[in-house]
Amino acid sequence: MLSVQPRSAEAIAYAPARDRTRPALVSFGLGWAMLLFAADAWMLVLCAAIAFALGSGGLDGVRTHPNALVAPLAVCGVWLFLFERFGLYRRSFNASPLDEVYSAVAAIGLGTIPGFALASIPALWVPRPTLVILAVTSAVGVGVLRAFMHSLRATVGVETPRIAVVGSPDGVATVARELPLDERESAWRLPLDDFSDVVAAGPIAPRVEPLLERAVDHGCGMLLVTECVSARAVREMLRATQARGMTLALAAMPARVQGFDVRVRRHGNLGLVCPRPLEVCRPGVDLARRVADLSIALPAIVVLAPLLAAIAIAIALDSRGPVLYRQTRVGRYGRVFDIIKFRTMPPDAERGTGPVWAMPADARATRLGRFLRRTSLDELPQLFNVVRGDMALVGPRPERPAFVDQFRRELKRYDERQVVRPGITGWSHVNMRRDIDASRIGERLAYDLEYIEHWSPLFDASILVKTLAEFLFHRAA
Repeated sequence: MLSVQPRSAEAIAYAPARDRTRPALVSFGLGWAMLLFAADAWMLVLCAAIAFALGSGGLDGVRTHPNALVAPLAVCGVWLFLFERFGLYRRSFNASPLDEVYSAVAAIGLGTIPGFALASIPALWVPRPTLVILAVTSAVGVGVLRAFMHSLRATVGVETPRIAVVGSPDGVATVARELPLDERESAWRLPLDDFSDVVAAGPIAPRVEPLLERAVDHGCGMLLVTECVSARAVREMLRATQARGMTLALAAMPARVQGFDVRVRRHGNLGLVCPRPLEVCRPGVDLARRVADLSIALPAIVVLAPLLAAIAIAIALDSRGPVLYRQTRVGRYGRVFDIIKFRTMPPDAERGTGPVWAMPADARATRLGRFLRRTSLDELPQLFNVVRGDMALVGPRPERPAFVDQFRRELKRYDERQVVRPGITGWSHVNMRRDIDASRIGERLAYDLEYIEHWSPLFDASILVKTLAEFLFHRAA
């Protein structure tokens, strides 16, 4: 059995930004969100003008198509609305300017169908070349502009309010570790050994107010309390924070986002913490993702059929054995299935060893197999797994049962990655190599949990665009 010592997934997933080596969720403030919206609107209007000039014949084309400019502008309005719905003005997972280009292409791609449907209305009809030019120029223009804004934010710096975390030492350490902090946002820790005694003894304002003054001096915009406190203490702290323009937040919840989401509801005089399924786990979303997977996988199989046949012939000529390789993997809810891949090793590669973790430059691979693995072409038959329903296009990569049993013992949140179908590609796949050392499985889990907890259609589309781009440039093998 393979022996691994992965790092704690929680420690990686929620470590302070200065300890991270991986992309982190960045939340945008109102000012930056408005600036991004204005920049996108300006670029889309510019692209609409270019499409109008090139695709509709400029001013001369107005005589034939009076609405030639109105329709592109209407499409741009739809795209801006969808950008807001996709969350492009609230947060970002993009670690580099190039990732911003991928996200822009994905967003424009998702908005193409509703945008073009709007332009098909007789009153807004315009020539199709105009719409095609609009889509291409918008994807390029918004992508380049977003990349510039990303670099600008990283260079100039955007101030974000710090968070003052107060409570017992253990509570402060736990809560600060789980905050999704970016490079410029940090938690100012205020651990108090006698915090519970202070709360129980009487008025808390005299003890908290000096801390608030120091928090304001440190640029903190929120006071985060990690312990359960009385209603009287909440009222006192609320008055004190409001007087200083700060937000008061209570983190003493027994339920955290771990395979489910939480919402706070008011019912009478009670504040209820209500667990709810994650967005990606809801039946309607699951059905929509399944339809999207089939709508891409089936045409892809038809288009790639010549390539699949050529690879199969090459494998048959290169070495003896079957062309396809079936291997048992663990899928959604722990169900096992046979994953289909092009064979890249001799048929008896594990006869004397049992399950072995694949390593970089694996000596067991055949001559052709090394090329297929380096380019990820050996993964293409998994499109049939998608059609069968064993897998999705995007999701956590499935592991073998022997390794899953071991990872479950060492990583307490490992099972949470199995609430969705495994994917051909995924968030961990585009940020880490496929043949990582097993000691980094905790980091892979952290990426998978981040994907599941923050899933959106744009997130899936961005991963697919990034996978395709990096496949074409041989960067994700």
